[in-house]
Amino acid sequence: MSAAGFPDTFVWGTTSSSVGVEGVAPNADWSAWERDNDAPRSADGNGWATNSADDAALLATLGTNAVRVTIEWARLEIRDGIIDTDRVAHERQVAMTQLFTELGFRFNAAELSELGVSVQLDWDRGIEFRFAVFEPGPAGRFVGSAGLNHLNDVHRIANLGYWVRASATGRGIASRATRLVAQFGFRTAALGRIEVLTAVDNVASQRVADKVGATYEGTLRERLLVRGTRIPARLYSLVADDLPGLQA
Repeated sequence: MSAAGFPDTFVWGTTSSSVGVEGVAPNADWSAWERDNDAPRSADGNGWATNSADDAALLATLGTNAVRVTIEWARLEIRDGIIDTDRVAHERQVAMTQLFTELGFRFNAAELSELGVSVQLDWDRGIEFRFAVFEPGPAGRFVGSAGLNHLNDVHRIANLGYWVRASATGRGIASRATRLVAQFGFRTAALGRIEVLTAVDNVASQRVADKVGATYEGTLRERLLVRGTRIPARLYSLVADDLPGLQA
C-alpha cells in the first residue's frame, strides 16, 4: 500500500475476529453450533495462533502500523473462575513482543484493558510488575511499557525491561520510565538489586541503562534466545545507592 499524501500519524490497520484468527474455542457455544452443523466449520481460522510471528512480519512489510486481534474469552477462562495462565502468558508475549516491541503496532484502551487481565494476575502473585508508559498530559498517548520480571525471592533480585515505540524515542521517556520502575522495585518490592539485559547491538537500550546510572558488568555469552538463535547480552545492574534521593 502507498502512504503518499497521508500524514505520518495516519493509522493503517487490520482487524480479525477470534473465530477468524484461530477457530472457535472447544468450550464455547459456537463450538456446539459447529458440531450440530448450525454454523460453518472454523477449523484453525487463519492460523494466527501458530503463525503470529510470520503474520505480523508480513503485515509490517505492507506498511501496517495498527492491528486488532480478538481473543475468545473461552480460551482464557477454561472453566468458571479458572484462568489458563499459560495461555494468558502466550497472548501477552505475542502482543508485547511481536506486535509492540518489534513492529510498533498500536493498541487502544480496550485492548490494553484486556492485556490487564494477565498483568493483574502476575502482579497479585508477585511474579511480575508491569507499567504502561504514556506521554505527559491528560490526553497522553500510550507509548510503551516498563516493568520488573524474573523476580528471585531468595536474593531479592529482578530483571528490568523497557521499550518505547519508535515515534516516541529520543525524548527521555524510556530513561524516565526506567528510573521510576527501579524506584518502585527498591521502595515497594523490597529488591536489593535490579539487572538490565540488552542485546549487544541494542545501543538504544544500553544508552537508557547508562542514563539511569546502571553499572555495566560485562557481556554474557549466549545469554538470550531470540527467534531460535542464542545471542550474547550486556549486563547492567542497579542498587538503591545508584538512585540519588531514593531514601528521601
